[in-house]
Amino acid sequence: MPSVLVSTEIVIGTLLVVAVVVLATTYLRRRYIAKGLPLTLCGLRCTQTDRWRLGLIRFGDNALEWHTLGGVSVRPKHLWLRQRLILDAPELLVGR
Repeated sequence: MPSVLVSTEIVIGTLLVVAVVVLATTYLRRRYIAKGLPLTLCGLRCTQTDRWRLGLIRFGDNALEWHTLGGVSVRPKHLWLRQRLILDAPELLVGR
């Protein structure tokens, strides 16, 4: 009986350690991506047929950077230079 109890404690302890590591990695990744700049959740769909993907967008001085929500990479998946963005009033789409 004691061996079953010890095995159960080891499994539960391992699961707790894994959960803490995942949470800490997620927190530290988000802090590193933000680097003191505004960061918010943002959905992205590249084409009409793609599904929406949830991610983080960082508003930098010269660019907007979109990062995937999950994963360990700190590099942006998409980057848009502010000089190349056209911010205008929305237009009504006719015939749709």
